[in-house]
Amino acid sequence: MSASKRSFWKTLIGLALVGGALGYVGVLVQRAVSVDPLAKLKHGPQPESLPGVEMTNFDWKAFDGSTLVAQAHVARADVGRNREEVHLSSVTKGQYFDSNKLAFGFETKSAVYFNDRNALRGNGSSRVFNDQMDLTSTEFYYDPKKKVLVVPTALAGKLQGGSVKAENLTYKVEDKSFEIGRIKWEGKVAQDQNKRNWHFETLDRTQKTTIRGPVTTFGKLKATDGEVIILADAAEYNRDTDVLTAKGHVQYFGPDANLTCGNAVVYRKEKRAVMTDAVDMLVKPKEGKAEEIKIPPVTPVVPDQIAKDRPKAPPGEKSNDQEKQLRTGENLRDYPIAVTAQRIEYWYEKGKRKAVISGSPQARQEFPDGSWRMMWADRATYDGEAETLDMRSKGEAPEVRMLNSLGDDGHAVSVLVSTKEGEDMMDADGLVMDLTVNEDEIPEGREKKKESGSQKTPPPLQGQIGKRKG
Repeated sequence: MSASKRSFWKTLIGLALVGGALGYVGVLVQRAVSVDPLAKLKHGPQPESLPGVEMTNFDWKAFDGSTLVAQAHVARADVGRNREEVHLSSVTKGQYFDSNKLAFGFETKSAVYFNDRNALRGNGSSRVFNDQMDLTSTEFYYDPKKKVLVVPTALAGKLQGGSVKAENLTYKVEDKSFEIGRIKWEGKVAQDQNKRNWHFETLDRTQKTTIRGPVTTFGKLKATDGEVIILADAAEYNRDTDVLTAKGHVQYFGPDANLTCGNAVVYRKEKRAVMTDAVDMLVKPKEGKAEEIKIPPVTPVVPDQIAKDRPKAPPGEKSNDQEKQLRTGENLRDYPIAVTAQRIEYWYEKGKRKAVISGSPQARQEFPDGSWRMMWADRATYDGEAETLDMRSKGEAPEVRMLNSLGDDGHAVSVLVSTKEGEDMMDADGLVMDLTVNEDEIPEGREKKKESGSQKTPPPLQGQIGKRKG
């Protein structure tokens, strides 16, 4: 007798024992058992007219040899004439076991159990669940040979402690890992229920999300916790440490600053983010909310050896208003300040906001009329609470540089600039400043000085300039 036939008769006997108190079921079981299971060997093929078996409202069990494979309460069971399939209706309290351990629970409008391979397919309104998930869908299938549960259709419910919606899902029983199609997930970190929810949404349905232990790996992703928004080509989130690592064209949007970079790591327990690889930071004119807006790149300074061979622009005039707006600090918060560097470490918790900027940072502010001013240094610190930008040289040499489109050119050991609204402050250590003077401003009787660069290509940043990725 084949293994599948033995499994069928053990399953059928189990049905009879459970449902023996129901006279109708008992009669049907007796009719089924009265068919000689060895008839095929004794007399050749059995006729197609062999009756099926139908039972109602009972506890169903399926065995592989003497091992319990699955069980459930069903409103009805139909055993097909080929004895290889059991069709179940209105299935509740379902359990599927692997190596005598519960693999998952299930409920479904209808199901088919395949005796020859102990596989199970659910159809119609269905639910699968265990300690990691509780999902509803319209279909599921379990392959015991591969030990894989597949939900091939759209699903919703709970996953890893959060709410989930996804296009499909595969669950591997042996290592309790998941592979998921396009997904939306929202939830808290189990260790700290006081924190805001993370909301993850993948943006490319051709990429899979995987969950292995505490680590979730995403493809193209949008992530937000209500305080910050992060977009990236790929990301990895660790639930145990509450750390999100984003890679590839990363965009970070916060209440007072936005950043782009090649890589970012967000340590949410510390409310700290580390950005590396061609970082651009936009300090907003006014504090607001995290929102997706374009972050303009800082225009790199042209090196001397290139600038000296370029034709000079024709002379032009600078108005007094333009000179005032470029030389005052009163308007620092009227327009965004763009910062570029190789690394920015940013603390975003309100009351503790600051950024440590390294790797030849440059800061640039553009005005609507096309004029500009900029600074660069070896390193810088932005204090989001005091609203100050502190730029410093590497040593005692005056390596901090300040330029504007008027042609003003200054050098200092360090410069502290306030970006606070209504506070005009700049504190410079060892400042040497060459100012461009308009001829109209020179008093009569004095020698007029030649303009020192109002139309020149801006002097270059001395030293290495952080390379930008295309």
